[in-house]
Amino acid sequence: MTEENTSFMERLADKIGNIMGPLAEKLQSLDFLMALTEGMQALLPVTMVGAFACLFAFVDIGGYQAWLVQHMGLYMFFMTLQSCTLTIYSLYVVVFLSYAYAKKKGFKDPIMAAPFALACFLLLTPIAVYSNIPMQWLGHSGLFSAMIVSFLVVNMIKFFQDRHITIKMPAGVPHYVQRGFEALIPGLVILPIFGAIGQLCQNTSFGSFHNIIYTVIQSPLKSVGLTLPVYFLYELLGNLAMFCGIHGSTMSA
Repeated sequence: MTEENTSFMERLADKIGNIMGPLAEKLQSLDFLMALTEGMQALLPVTMVGAFACLFAFVDIGGYQAWLVQHMGLYMFFMTLQSCTLTIYSLYVVVFLSYAYAKKKGFKDPIMAAPFALACFLLLTPIAVYSNIPMQWLGHSGLFSAMIVSFLVVNMIKFFQDRHITIKMPAGVPHYVQRGFEALIPGLVILPIFGAIGQLCQNTSFGSFHNIIYTVIQSPLKSVGLTLPVYFLYELLGNLAMFCGIHGSTMSA
């Protein structure tokens, strides 16, 4: 490379750095985006175990499938691993993401956000009481719902905390008991709200909150994502995320 080319590349790198530097700082200041990165990375072991279980259950090499049919116990073992990981992936996301986001928002006990978010997610799911929870919305089809629920629940809890709308316990009460009562008032408000939203959505033609999100947001994005221009955009954004310190694979969730 000539000296002129080297100088040009250095100037270009400086210009890109001047543009991308502030953008990187802005992205890193977005609590929810960083929590999403942390939450997804924390779920990597679960994702990998489920992926390998799915691979071992369905890979077709030589006479492996014929052999696996003769060992149904092993096949069911792989399917159980896959069902308890990838098939209910959104449940893991709503727990880990709400916890990570609560940490970013400065919660004293960020773990308290996880059961709230999980309960709200299930309240939006059209379950058959005491008998059945549809697996359809617990997997990747409910992923956007899990993200939305995590965002809303954490910010709603934060609203109560910032205004000190909690039950104060006298001195000497154990820490875990005190934290439980502090979460009682937010719970009495937040859970019924999501329960009502879930019931209202079930009375629409969509049948559930998850189906509304899937139909309006997630499904169109997946369809558009099959086009070549969007593929290039996806690769560009992925590399941009890596430049900003965010793992690009998070975007593929």
